[in-house]
Amino acid sequence: MQAFREHYQKNGWIVTDTSEGYLTRKRASNGAAICIHGGTTGTVVVVLDGRYVIVANVGDSSLLLCGSGGDVHMQPMEQWAPMGAMLPPPRSITGSEVKQGAPSTLKRFTSRGQRGEIDIALSEYSLKADQLSACSELSRDHGPECTSEFLRMREFRPNPKTPSIPALSFVYDTLTASKLQCPPIFQVAQGTTGEVVTRTGRGTYYKNVRNEWATLVATPAEASYQDALAFTRSIGDLHLQAYGVSHRPEIGWVDLLSYTVTPPGASTPSPTAVSGPIVLCACSDGVWDNWKFEDVSNFLLHPGRVEFALKHETSQACCVDLMQANLERARVNFGSSADNMTAVLAYMVPRTPKLAHTVSGTGIADKEGDVKLG
Repeated sequence: MQAFREHYQKNGWIVTDTSEGYLTRKRASNGAAICIHGGTTGTVVVVLDGRYVIVANVGDSSLLLCGSGGDVHMQPMEQWAPMGAMLPPPRSITGSEVKQGAPSTLKRFTSRGQRGEIDIALSEYSLKADQLSACSELSRDHGPECTSEFLRMREFRPNPKTPSIPALSFVYDTLTASKLQCPPIFQVAQGTTGEVVTRTGRGTYYKNVRNEWATLVATPAEASYQDALAFTRSIGDLHLQAYGVSHRPEIGWVDLLSYTVTPPGASTPSPTAVSGPIVLCACSDGVWDNWKFEDVSNFLLHPGRVEFALKHETSQACCVDLMQANLERARVNFGSSADNMTAVLAYMVPRTPKLAHTVSGTGIADKEGDVKLG
């Protein structure tokens, strides 16, 4: 809030705090007040002890685990109790131990592609993975079609006229100017065993290539200012937080060496462990709008990209590959209205003899127990 206030005051606006916790601005003391909008999504990923991945997110900047073998069952932080997952005690670091820059800033590699990317021929690489390239979304769903978010917002601020729905409208977006005219996402009815909340499925257009409906949460007719957002949690968007949009992340964790996964096409989850190269891929929706998740997984787990990342201990060139490919897709799918795009990659491989001998020069040790980051 303070950052918003300082920004507008610096540019000559009079900024006022409202009783509901958001800010308004106006040019003169007798001028009309304008609601201050703005916010962002956020995803934080921590890899602890070389095996535990902890994910905290708000909004739709999703984290994908490529090479998971299927749908990974994340654990809530309330169940965080892995043995030996404690950080070592802090110690002082001498000047001789400080490295001048990360590998991605110290090393530059000749790229052979016309667009600056790696020119990869599958026949040039020996690395093979027996792990399925199936992937799993590790971040939580904060889209308006999420039933738990609908119920959370209803509890935070119910509609005063219809308490069975939230004050904030959950709607399928249309091309009309007023979001009040958009069809609702949920309908609530009383069944024989209690309340039943179902999706209406009345979407009008898809927001991405995965054929997901364009959806919004929108302020009600009686709101002082009209506002809408494509997700239910955000850092910022203070006006909508007065209706239940939350800045609080949902946090989960998974042990990469021992987790439960439901393989593609299966209905029963089963224990598994990483047995081949994997990639942690965190992107904003300007990337996810243009890909099916399995296509991203296949792209990043190409043996050439995996071996390149592990040999050089950086995923920078592979990230350039992904962004160049995404730019082309965005131009085709959205033209000049393509969204801004951000991507962060981390290539990882288990420290097992089975994979160590296939990647020469990577420094992969022949020991069990954790994974190596590239």
